[in-house]
Amino acid sequence: MKGCFKSIGCLVFLIIIAVVAGVLYFGSKGAVVYKESQAYVDEAIPAIVSGWDGQALVSRATPEFIDAVDATELARRFGIYRTLGNLQEYKDSERQAKGGSFKFNSDKDKQIAIAFEAWAEFDVGEAQIKITVAKQDNGWKISDFNVYSTAFPEQP
Repeated sequence: MKGCFKSIGCLVFLIIIAVVAGVLYFGSKGAVVYKESQAYVDEAIPAIVSGWDGQALVSRATPEFIDAVDATELARRFGIYRTLGNLQEYKDSERQAKGGSFKFNSDKDKQIAIAFEAWAEFDVGEAQIKITVAKQDNGWKISDFNVYSTAFPEQP
């Protein structure tokens, strides 16, 4: 009977060790992915909003985003965004929600998408920028991009 309890105790101990090791491994991997995606976002947003260049967004966009956004609509939105004027100050991005969303594409490869928001000051006021990035082909791409401001003459 004593031997049985020792065996169960050893098994429980090994399971606990395995769970802790898994949490540490995946937790550290998540932190790396988050820092990597945030660095991409903090490079991409100023590049796009400093000149309100729609092409700067398209060149960083996922194929799905490009297919979904009509060129006329993109030009209309960037026309509204330009009314904010020049970028005065960019405040680093923050993740919108803990974790990320994990989607699977048709090739059964894991795709990670993480939503961020950032604030920036422009000539005529402050704006909130919401952006979602997805890791595709070992690189980050923009899968969603929106700008919100009370300074807009009309909402995009």
